[in-house]
Amino acid sequence: TLYARWIKTHYTVTFNSNSGSDVAPQKVLNGSTVSQPPTPTRNGYTFAGWYRDAAFTGVWSFATDVINSDITLYAKWISNDATSYEVAFNSRGGSYIPPQRVEEGGRVSQPTNPTRNGYTFAGWYRDAELTTAWNFATDVVNANVTLYAKWISGDVVTYTVTFNSNGGSDVSSQQVAKGGKVLQPTDPTRDGYTFAGWYSNAALTSAWNFAANEVNGNVTLYARWESSTGIADGGSTEERSSLRVYPNPTTGELTVESEGAETLLYTLSGTLLERTLSRRLNLSSYPNGIYLLKAGSKTAKVVKQ
Repeated sequence: TLYARWIKTHYTVTFNSNSGSDVAPQKVLNGSTVSQPPTPTRNGYTFAGWYRDAAFTGVWSFATDVINSDITLYAKWISNDATSYEVAFNSRGGSYIPPQRVEEGGRVSQPTNPTRNGYTFAGWYRDAELTTAWNFATDVVNANVTLYAKWISGDVVTYTVTFNSNGGSDVSSQQVAKGGKVLQPTDPTRDGYTFAGWYSNAALTSAWNFAANEVNGNVTLYARWESSTGIADGGSTEERSSLRVYPNPTTGELTVESEGAETLLYTLSGTLLERTLSRRLNLSSYPNGIYLLKAGSKTAKVVKQ
Protein backbone atom coordinates (compact mmCIF):
# COMPACT_ATOMS: atom_id res chain seq x y z
CA THR A 1 0.00 0.00 0.00
CA LEU A 2 1.35 3.41 -0.97
CA TYR A 3 0.20 6.48 0.96
CA ALA A 4 -0.32 9.90 -0.52
CA ARG A 5 1.57 12.83 0.98
CA TRP A 6 0.13 16.33 0.67
CA ILE A 7 1.78 19.73 0.94
CA LYS A 8 -0.38 22.71 1.73
CA THR A 9 -0.25 25.22 -1.12
CA HIS A 10 -2.06 28.13 0.54
CA TYR A 11 -1.90 29.60 4.03
CA THR A 12 -4.15 31.98 5.93
CA VAL A 13 -2.94 35.42 6.97
CA THR A 14 -5.06 36.86 9.79
CA PHE A 15 -4.92 40.54 10.73
CA ASN A 16 -5.39 41.40 14.41
CA SER A 17 -6.22 45.11 14.29
CA ASN A 18 -5.93 45.52 18.09
CA SER A 19 -9.23 47.40 18.52
CA GLY A 20 -8.95 49.07 15.12
CA SER A 21 -11.30 48.57 12.18
CA ASP A 22 -11.62 45.04 10.81
CA VAL A 23 -9.18 43.81 8.18
CA ALA A 24 -10.15 40.82 6.07
CA PRO A 25 -7.91 37.72 6.18
CA GLN A 26 -6.06 36.58 3.07
CA LYS A 27 -5.32 33.22 1.48
CA VAL A 28 -1.72 33.35 0.26
CA LEU A 29 0.22 30.91 -1.91
CA ASN A 30 3.10 29.20 -0.11
CA GLY A 31 6.29 31.22 -0.63
CA SER A 32 4.46 34.35 -1.76
CA THR A 33 4.22 37.84 -0.28
CA VAL A 34 1.09 39.22 1.39
CA SER A 35 -0.92 41.97 -0.31
CA GLN A 36 -0.79 45.05 1.90
CA PRO A 37 -4.35 45.65 3.12
CA PRO A 38 -6.08 49.03 3.48
CA THR A 39 -4.84 50.88 6.55
CA PRO A 40 -7.14 50.27 9.52
CA THR A 41 -8.45 53.15 11.63
CA ARG A 42 -8.96 53.67 15.35
CA ASN A 43 -10.34 56.74 17.08
CA GLY A 44 -7.65 58.69 18.91
CA TYR A 45 -4.76 56.66 17.49
CA THR A 46 -2.35 56.69 14.55
CA PHE A 47 -1.63 53.42 12.78
CA ALA A 48 2.07 52.47 13.10
CA GLY A 49 2.37 49.34 10.98
CA TRP A 50 1.86 45.58 10.99
CA TYR A 51 4.06 43.33 13.12
CA ARG A 52 4.64 39.60 13.17
CA ASP A 53 4.27 39.36 16.97
CA ALA A 54 2.04 40.85 19.64
CA ALA A 55 5.06 42.44 21.36
CA PHE A 56 5.82 44.46 18.19
CA THR A 57 9.44 43.35 17.95
CA GLY A 58 9.35 42.23 14.31
CA VAL A 59 7.90 44.57 11.70
CA TRP A 60 6.36 42.89 8.64
CA SER A 61 7.62 43.86 5.20
CA PHE A 62 4.94 43.36 2.56
CA ALA A 63 7.58 43.85 -0.13
CA THR A 64 9.93 41.04 0.92
CA ASP A 65 8.50 38.79 3.67
CA VAL A 66 6.95 35.56 2.36
CA ILE A 67 4.44 33.11 3.78
CA ASN A 68 5.23 29.48 4.61
CA SER A 69 2.68 28.87 7.38
CA ASP A 70 -0.55 30.27 8.78
CA ILE A 71 0.26 33.57 10.49
CA THR A 72 -1.33 36.44 12.41
CA LEU A 73 -0.13 40.01 11.91
CA TYR A 74 -0.70 42.59 14.66
CA ALA A 75 -1.52 46.27 14.22
CA LYS A 76 0.56 48.74 16.21
CA TRP A 77 -1.04 52.00 17.35
CA ILE A 78 0.32 55.21 18.82
CA SER A 79 -1.94 57.51 20.80
CA ASN A 80 -2.58 60.87 19.16
CA ASP A 81 -1.65 62.43 22.52
CA ALA A 82 1.86 60.94 22.30
CA THR A 83 4.75 62.50 20.42
CA SER A 84 6.05 60.16 17.74
CA TYR A 85 8.62 60.21 14.96
CA GLU A 86 9.21 58.41 11.68
CA VAL A 87 12.19 56.11 11.22
CA ALA A 88 13.05 55.64 7.54
CA PHE A 89 15.39 52.99 6.15
CA ASN A 90 17.61 53.87 3.20
CA SER A 91 18.71 50.47 1.92
CA ARG A 92 21.12 52.07 -0.58
CA GLY A 93 20.28 49.81 -3.49
CA GLY A 94 18.98 46.93 -1.41
CA SER A 95 15.44 45.63 -1.01
CA TYR A 96 12.75 47.94 0.37
CA ILE A 97 12.38 48.23 4.15
CA PRO A 98 9.18 49.95 5.33
CA PRO A 99 9.43 52.95 7.67
CA GLN A 100 8.37 52.74 11.30
CA ARG A 101 6.46 55.15 13.53
CA VAL A 102 8.06 55.21 17.01
CA GLU A 103 7.00 57.05 20.15
CA GLU A 104 9.43 59.61 21.57
CA GLY A 105 12.04 57.81 23.66
CA GLY A 106 11.11 54.43 22.15
CA ARG A 107 13.33 51.95 20.31
CA VAL A 108 13.25 50.92 16.67
CA SER A 109 12.21 47.33 15.91
CA GLN A 110 15.08 45.72 14.03
CA PRO A 111 13.76 44.85 10.56
CA THR A 112 14.53 41.81 8.47
CA ASN A 113 17.90 42.33 6.80
CA PRO A 114 17.57 43.76 3.28
CA THR A 115 19.14 41.93 0.36
CA ARG A 116 21.19 43.15 -2.61
CA ASN A 117 22.64 41.07 -5.43
CA GLY A 118 26.40 40.67 -5.12
CA TYR A 119 26.61 42.23 -1.65
CA THR A 120 26.54 41.21 2.02
CA PHE A 121 24.47 43.35 4.38
CA ALA A 122 26.69 44.81 7.15
CA GLY A 123 24.28 46.68 9.41
CA TRP A 124 22.33 49.92 9.81
CA TYR A 125 24.01 53.27 10.42
CA ARG A 126 22.68 56.62 11.59
CA ASP A 127 24.66 58.62 9.00
CA ALA A 128 25.18 58.35 5.25
CA GLU A 129 28.96 58.23 5.79
CA LEU A 130 28.46 54.97 7.75
CA THR A 131 30.55 56.06 10.71
CA THR A 132 28.08 55.39 13.56
CA ALA A 133 26.21 52.10 13.80
CA TRP A 134 22.65 52.08 15.13
CA ASN A 135 22.20 49.94 18.25
CA PHE A 136 18.66 48.56 18.22
CA ALA A 137 19.01 47.41 21.85
CA THR A 138 19.88 50.79 23.35
CA ASP A 139 19.44 53.68 20.90
CA VAL A 140 16.19 55.62 21.29
CA VAL A 141 14.26 57.88 18.93
CA ASN A 142 13.85 61.57 19.78
CA ALA A 143 13.46 62.98 16.25
CA ASN A 144 12.72 61.84 12.72
CA VAL A 145 15.64 59.68 11.65
CA THR A 146 16.92 57.89 8.57
CA LEU A 147 19.03 54.75 8.94
CA TYR A 148 21.43 53.77 6.16
CA ALA A 149 22.35 50.24 5.09
CA LYS A 150 26.02 49.29 4.85
CA TRP A 151 27.03 46.79 2.17
CA ILE A 152 30.20 44.83 1.52
CA SER A 153 30.89 43.52 -1.98
CA GLY A 154 30.35 39.78 -2.35
CA ASP A 155 33.87 39.55 -3.80
CA VAL A 156 35.29 40.64 -0.44
CA VAL A 157 35.91 38.10 2.34
CA THR A 158 33.99 39.16 5.45
CA TYR A 159 33.98 38.04 9.07
CA THR A 160 31.49 38.37 11.92
CA VAL A 161 32.40 40.41 14.99
CA THR A 162 30.22 39.42 17.96
CA PHE A 163 29.95 41.46 21.16
CA ASN A 164 29.54 39.57 24.45
CA SER A 165 28.31 42.25 26.84
CA ASN A 166 28.81 40.05 29.94
CA GLY A 167 25.44 40.86 31.46
CA GLY A 168 25.07 44.29 29.87
CA SER A 169 22.68 45.46 27.18
CA ASP A 170 22.83 43.79 23.79
CA VAL A 171 25.22 45.07 21.14
CA SER A 172 24.59 44.21 17.49
CA SER A 173 27.19 42.12 15.67
CA GLN A 174 29.09 43.55 12.72
CA GLN A 175 30.22 42.20 9.35
CA VAL A 176 33.76 43.41 8.67
CA ALA A 177 35.86 42.96 5.53
CA LYS A 178 39.07 40.96 5.93
CA GLY A 179 41.79 43.30 7.17
CA GLY A 180 39.24 45.94 8.12
CA LYS A 181 38.63 47.54 11.51
CA VAL A 182 35.68 47.14 13.85
CA LEU A 183 33.48 50.19 14.22
CA GLN A 184 33.38 51.02 17.93
CA PRO A 185 29.75 50.60 19.03
CA THR A 186 27.79 52.67 21.49
CA ASP A 187 28.82 51.61 25.01
CA PRO A 188 26.49 49.02 26.52
CA THR A 189 24.85 49.65 29.89
CA ARG A 190 24.46 47.52 33.02
CA ASP A 191 22.73 48.43 36.28
CA GLY A 192 25.23 49.11 39.05
CA TYR A 193 28.26 49.00 36.74
CA THR A 194 30.37 51.32 34.61
CA PHE A 195 31.51 50.06 31.22
CA ALA A 196 35.33 49.71 31.10
CA GLY A 197 36.07 48.67 27.53
CA TRP A 198 36.07 45.76 25.08
CA TYR A 199 38.54 42.88 25.31
CA SER A 200 39.49 40.16 22.83
CA ASN A 201 39.49 37.35 25.41
CA ALA A 202 37.05 36.16 28.07
CA ALA A 203 39.69 36.60 30.79
CA LEU A 204 39.70 40.35 29.99
CA THR A 205 43.48 40.61 29.75
CA SER A 206 43.82 41.96 26.19
CA ALA A 207 42.01 45.22 25.37
CA TRP A 208 40.75 45.69 21.81
CA ASN A 209 42.14 48.71 19.98
CA PHE A 210 39.48 49.90 17.56
CA ALA A 211 41.91 52.28 15.86
CA ALA A 212 44.64 49.70 15.20
CA ASN A 213 43.39 46.10 15.46
CA GLU A 214 42.39 44.44 12.18
CA VAL A 215 39.89 41.63 11.63
CA ASN A 216 41.23 38.48 9.99
CA GLY A 217 38.74 35.94 11.28
CA ASN A 218 35.48 35.72 13.23
CA VAL A 219 35.96 37.61 16.50
CA THR A 220 34.13 37.81 19.83
CA LEU A 221 34.75 40.89 21.97
CA TYR A 222 34.00 40.83 25.70
CA ALA A 223 32.78 43.74 27.81
CA ARG A 224 34.63 44.64 31.01
CA TRP A 225 32.70 46.29 33.84
CA GLU A 226 33.52 48.13 37.05
CA SER A 227 30.91 48.11 39.79
CA SER A 228 29.49 51.36 41.13
CA THR A 229 31.45 50.68 44.33
CA GLY A 230 34.68 50.89 42.35
CA ILE A 231 35.52 47.18 42.17
CA ALA A 232 36.60 46.06 38.75
CA ASP A 233 34.93 43.13 37.02
CA GLY A 234 38.17 41.56 35.76
CA GLY A 235 41.13 43.21 34.05
CA SER A 236 44.42 44.74 35.12
CA THR A 237 45.85 45.67 38.55
CA GLU A 238 43.06 46.94 40.83
CA GLU A 239 43.70 49.82 43.22
CA ARG A 240 40.87 51.12 45.41
CA SER A 241 40.53 52.99 48.71
CA SER A 242 40.67 49.83 50.82
CA LEU A 243 41.77 47.06 48.45
CA ARG A 244 44.76 46.62 46.17
CA VAL A 245 45.39 43.34 44.32
CA TYR A 246 48.50 42.73 42.20
CA PRO A 247 49.63 41.45 39.83
CA ASN A 248 46.27 40.98 38.16
CA PRO A 249 46.26 38.93 35.94
CA THR A 250 48.62 36.58 37.71
CA THR A 251 50.33 33.31 36.86
CA GLY A 252 50.54 32.27 40.50
CA GLU A 253 51.57 34.64 43.29
CA LEU A 254 49.09 37.31 44.28
CA THR A 255 49.54 40.13 46.80
CA VAL A 256 46.54 41.60 48.63
CA GLU A 257 46.63 44.94 50.45
CA SER A 258 43.43 45.52 52.39
CA GLU A 259 41.91 46.90 55.55
CA GLY A 260 40.16 43.58 56.10
CA ALA A 261 41.45 41.08 58.63
CA GLU A 262 41.26 38.08 56.30
CA THR A 263 41.19 37.26 52.60
CA LEU A 264 38.72 34.84 51.00
CA LEU A 265 39.02 33.31 47.54
CA TYR A 266 35.93 32.01 45.72
CA THR A 267 35.03 30.52 42.37
CA LEU A 268 32.62 32.58 40.25
CA SER A 269 29.83 30.24 41.34
CA GLY A 270 30.50 31.10 45.00
CA THR A 271 32.47 28.06 46.20
CA LEU A 272 34.99 29.04 48.89
CA LEU A 273 38.51 27.92 47.96
CA GLU A 274 40.68 29.63 50.57
CA ARG A 275 40.36 31.64 53.78
CA THR A 276 43.58 33.12 55.07
CA LEU A 277 45.07 35.92 57.17
CA SER A 278 48.08 36.03 54.87
CA ARG A 279 48.48 38.90 52.42
CA ARG A 280 49.95 36.57 49.80
CA LEU A 281 48.05 33.92 47.88
CA ASN A 282 49.43 31.30 45.53
CA LEU A 283 47.01 30.43 42.70
CA SER A 284 49.44 28.13 40.90
CA SER A 285 47.42 25.02 41.72
CA TYR A 286 44.15 26.46 40.38
CA PRO A 287 42.98 26.26 36.76
CA ASN A 288 43.25 29.34 34.59
CA GLY A 289 40.18 31.52 34.82
CA ILE A 290 38.46 34.23 36.83
CA TYR A 291 38.07 34.10 40.63
CA LEU A 292 36.44 36.29 43.25
CA LEU A 293 38.61 37.69 46.03
CA LYS A 294 36.99 39.26 49.10
CA ALA A 295 38.81 41.29 51.71
CA GLY A 296 36.80 43.14 54.32
CA SER A 297 33.83 44.78 52.59
CA LYS A 298 35.50 44.89 49.19
CA THR A 299 35.42 42.32 46.39
CA ALA A 300 37.53 42.06 43.23
CA LYS A 301 37.75 39.67 40.32
CA VAL A 302 41.22 38.26 39.71
CA VAL A 303 42.44 36.49 36.61
CA LYS A 304 44.67 33.41 36.76
CA GLN A 305 46.43 32.73 33.46
